[in-house]
Amino acid sequence: MAKLQDLKNDCPDCDVAERQLDRVQAFFPRIDTRASALFAIAAGELAIAAVNIQLDDFKLWYVAAPAALLALLIVGVFICLYLCAYPSLEGGANSLIYFREIAKLTEAEYLRRYTSYVHTDRLNDLTGQIWRNAQIASLKYSYLKWATILLMGSIVPWIATLLATSLTHWTTPAVS
Repeated sequence: MAKLQDLKNDCPDCDVAERQLDRVQAFFPRIDTRASALFAIAAGELAIAAVNIQLDDFKLWYVAAPAALLALLIVGVFICLYLCAYPSLEGGANSLIYFREIAKLTEAEYLRRYTSYVHTDRLNDLTGQIWRNAQIASLKYSYLKWATILLMGSIVPWIATLLATSLTHWTTPAVS
């Protein structure tokens, strides 16, 4: 265990890198929280529209057109949210920090490699992980942005669909 303590004390740059890695990783819960909220809103829009549309309504162009556009936009939202939730996890070859690379090792191999870690290897591994996590966070934010744009675009066809079905059936839109 003295080796692990020496590793920590021997590399002040590694401490700085660990704090930077923590900062980058702090973006992931924020992204995932927003993605969950967008999913709930999109699912709610879709459910309310589905409750209000009857099969015969699709024969009317003024119901079918906004409903089709709504469905297309919501599918786009779901695709973006899926890609946001499951980004590419490639990279990090031979890393002792990246979870997928650690999982490829046996416990004994991981312990042997970790206890023989020198500070330059640790610093390189940390900075590589910072870079890769930043790439993943950037992709997740891009998918989140597109999901938000598509969801905002779906509001007009959603309202149009509800209005068209409401006028067709002479009822107020059902919410539940």
